[in-house]
Amino acid sequence: MTHRARATVAAISSRAALALVAALLLAVRPAMADERQDCIDGEDAQAVPACERFLAANPTDFSALMALGDALVRLNRHGQASDAYSRALAIDPSNARAEQKLKLARSNMNEAEFLRRRDTDSGTGAGHASALDRIRCTRMSGDAALAACERALRAAPGDAELLAARARLGGVTQIAALRTSEEPAVTPPPTELAQRLAALKQLRDSDVITAQEYDSR
Repeated sequence: MTHRARATVAAISSRAALALVAALLLAVRPAMADERQDCIDGEDAQAVPACERFLAANPTDFSALMALGDALVRLNRHGQASDAYSRALAIDPSNARAEQKLKLARSNMNEAEFLRRRDTDSGTGAGHASALDRIRCTRMSGDAALAACERALRAAPGDAELLAARARLGGVTQIAALRTSEEPAVTPPPTELAQRLAALKQLRDSDVITAQEYDSR
């Protein structure tokens, strides 16, 4: 084959290759256009993958990013929606609509995280809180310890250790009130007197005060 023939074949091959590429590009463009249309106007479950495919080839398409974010919000996927709106806002930083939707998506994401943690705390987390309240109730003193006893007993009613600690703390509180209060020299009402005597009895039975101190009081 002569040099001229080889050049002719090469030219024909090159033109054929270019034609093939052009044909492929023409085929891709309608496909991309369809993907974008499905992204913007499709149902949420179909729009999300269509948007993702289209944006893989066109990452700076603002409308597609906003459509992706909107679809994700409707699917309660607020974290991914925040990412889509952030990418849109990076393209158009002054766009108030994108900024507002980003704030709302982040707010919804934070709310969902709060609810998830609350649900977790109502399960395994509740036991951890009860354990801390038990420690405070049995080892600390004062009103904070007494409040911890009440919380722990709501989780474990009838617990002997907690009941004894509450009785001790309640009696100490009553005694502190008797020591610090300056009451008139009048006989307390029968119900108040009975409550004080009951508190003293709890202290005596819990060995917080001696029998002699109980009798003197």
